[in-house]
Amino acid sequence: MDFLSPFAKPLVNAVFGWLPGGIRWAKARFGSWMPLSDAARQTYQEARRIGSIVADAAERLGPDKSPEGILNYIAAYIALNVPVWGTRLPSTKREQIDSVQARTGAFRDGATTFRPRGNPQTVFTDLCIARKDMQRLMDDVRSSLKVDTAI
Repeated sequence: MDFLSPFAKPLVNAVFGWLPGGIRWAKARFGSWMPLSDAARQTYQEARRIGSIVADAAERLGPDKSPEGILNYIAAYIALNVPVWGTRLPSTKREQIDSVQARTGAFRDGATTFRPRGNPQTVFTDLCIARKDMQRLMDDVRSSLKVDTAI
């Protein structure tokens, strides 16, 4: 909890200690990291709002048309643009997922787990991106083609 002052630590422990994941969840939610599922949801919402082809592709081209499938598709789009981090089970240490693996593997369960291609035993959980990368990602979405743009 290095991002909090010493006086705020007891308050955060009291507020977030009862949540599943407790402080770990709070750091991921409010610290320098953003859960990949939240980033995918925000990216999709922004893409829908501006009529970007990114949202349309997620709805039409993704193999799974369910809400979780759309988030998985958007997570794959995110992995093309920014580094994705995760916890490789059974470890508890966050590590960057190799960019080639992130581009070829499969995001699952609404962008909460990742399995690299060719290695089905390996599972990454607690997927996240750096908050500083979120602005760059939003700029990419805003500059992408729009659905109504003539090609």
